[in-house]
Amino acid sequence: MVLARGISLLGSRYLNLRSLFGFMRSNQSKKEDVKRIAKERLDTLFLQARKVFHVDQSRAHRYVDLARKIQMKAKIRMPREYKRQYCIHCYSYLVSGVNGSIRVHNSKIVISCFSCKKFTRIPLTLRRRKMVAKKVKVVDGKRKDRPRRR
Repeated sequence: MVLARGISLLGSRYLNLRSLFGFMRSNQSKKEDVKRIAKERLDTLFLQARKVFHVDQSRAHRYVDLARKIQMKAKIRMPREYKRQYCIHCYSYLVSGVNGSIRVHNSKIVISCFSCKKFTRIPLTLRRRKMVAKKVKVVDGKRKDRPRRR
């Protein structure tokens, strides 16, 4: 097979196929591209779920479902900030005060879903406990927020 004047695909020993065909890449770089694209799509889907939630809740739940499918197909971990935005039992998108609540109770973050009536408890590590203790001060059995220093 002849590509151009005097250049043969089979006969040339100096021909580098990768430089000739730029689209041919190793499997490792393809996997990295798939993971990068999947992360970008997760960002877009959760952003769209936040925007569309007050208009159409079922569409927001569908976006979460699509994001989970993309994440599982690409074999990547769901980022922590996104993992806390949906119910792990019914996979519905949660907005605090509308269809769910987020509380701190006994050094645990308790995420409750109003649609399936289930709870998710996430233990706080020592570092996070200190951060929460700095934000909230308990005086005489009542919580009082500390004023911010400037």
